[in-house]
This record gives sequence, C-alpha cells and structure tokens, in this order.
Amino acid sequence: MNLQHEVPKNKRNATLNWNNDWFNSYESPWGIFEKLKFTNFIDANDILRLFGVEKVRNLKSFGKTHRQLIHLNGLDEDIVERFLGFSLHQHNNYLLQKLFQCFYNFNKSSSYYFRDDLFFCIDCLKTGYHSLFFQSKLIHFCPFHKLPLIQGCPYCRNPIPYLLSDQYTDGPFLCKCGNGWLTSETTPNPTFSWKKPIGDIQSQALNAWLNLDQSQINRLNKCRFFSGIDLEDDSEVLEKLISVVDSDFKISKEYEYTYHKIETSNYINSLKIGINENELQNANYLLKNSCDRQVE
Repeated sequence: MNLQHEVPKNKRNATLNWNNDWFNSYESPWGIFEKLKFTNFIDANDILRLFGVEKVRNLKSFGKTHRQLIHLNGLDEDIVERFLGFSLHQHNNYLLQKLFQCFYNFNKSSSYYFRDDLFFCIDCLKTGYHSLFFQSKLIHFCPFHKLPLIQGCPYCRNPIPYLLSDQYTDGPFLCKCGNGWLTSETTPNPTFSWKKPIGDIQSQALNAWLNLDQSQINRLNKCRFFSGIDLEDDSEVLEKLISVVDSDFKISKEYEYTYHKIETSNYINSLKIGINENELQNANYLLKNSCDRQVE
C-alpha cells in the first residue's frame, strides 16, 4: 500500500511516499525513519515537524529528549500511524516488552540493558535493515546472519547515537566519513530489497527468550545482577539467563557459572563475603532469587 502526504514546501517531493511492504519484522524505528528520509529527501527535523506531538511540532529547535527513539515520546502516535499505515508505537512497545519484560527495573534503568549508540549487522545494513534486537545488550550477534554486531559506522567506527538526528550522519544511511551503507553497489534497487522478508531468527537463545512462559518470566523478574557488571562484556548473557529457568537449555562448558541463591533477605548483607573475586572476573555473576516472594 502506497501512502502519500504533504511535506514541507521547500523539499523536492510534493508528497511523502511510503509503502507498507517496506516495513519488515523486528525493525527499529531508526531503520524505518531512515527509509522514510531516503525515499523522500527529508531529514530528521522534518520528521519531527510532521510526526511530533503538538508541543514538539511548535518548537524552533529540538533537543535530545525530543529525538529519543526508545519510547518515541516526542512523536504523536496517531499522526505516525496515519502516515505509515500501522502503529509504530505499538510495534516498538511490543518488541521492548518481549526483550526486556524479565527485568523489573527496565523502565528506570533502560540504559543498563539498551544500547545508547547504534549497533549494526553489516549484512543487514547493506540492504537498509536495522532491527531493534541490535540495540539490546543481551544480543551480541545478528540473530539472522550470526555475524558479530558492530558499534557505529562499519568503516570509521565512529559512534552514532540511537536518536532521530542527522547530527552524526550526512544523510540517510550515510556516515560523515563519506561512506554510504546503502549504495548502488550493495543494493541496486533498495525499495525492492526492502520488500523481501528479513527471514527467520537463527538464534536458538533469542527464540527461547521470545517464547518464555509467564512462570519463567516471573522467576527471571527476581534475578539481580551484581553491581558493576556490564552486559556488553559477556556475549552469552542471554544463554545464561535462559539456563536459569530452563534446565534443558545448554551453554558452553567454558561459560558454566555459579549463581547465588537467596533464601532470606538477611543473606543479602553477607552475600559478597562468600563470592570469590575470580567468579566475577570470569563472568560468574548471575544472582538468582528462587523465593516465591520478592526479597525486600
């Protein structure tokens, strides 16, 4: 379905073009807006003026809070849905829920689990595809191609914030270093390639994570990470979390670890005494609470 809407008069196109077939499974808002900019010769500020909530649309300039893409707070849900033909907010919220519903403190500490900078799969990027999966610190390899995820531009490696902004790029799918990620050499017909389904998830761990039942989710809600742990440092953190609630899920022997079981809240105060420093250094850090109630 092709949709057309008026855009700013100073732009080359008189209408805004969008085809619902260009939208792919698990796609991030950043990827969708890059496609929109690419096919309509518009920039991030135009999108905010078109799609922003009333307060944002009336601003002369936009700040970081207006540009954030985690929860899309600066964008009007109804306007976006009317332009794109589907609810981007619902799509985004659904993926966030599936990825982070096991963490009780995600809304308050989203940066602990969610990457502030863009991460890419080089094969996906060549076709103009970016998944919200790539922004999760639980995921270190592309679940479709099994390639390591790359932070920032694949050529110059400069970081690019996960924002609706053109400050760090020279155009859609184009880094300031001059290297384009979506070129005629890699993708001769971008809009045609966008219509191709991204394919099935090849990651056993991610498939298991997306299909956890409610009892498993409730159990993981009671898990805690030791302070100072960076999820970026462990490429198998997702597998380890799943193994806590699924005894049949196997992880590499070299990554086997010890978790500490809390039976009483008093044990929390003495917990660190019994932890070997080597355990923490070797990523043996998962803290498990198997109580039926939340420990206070």
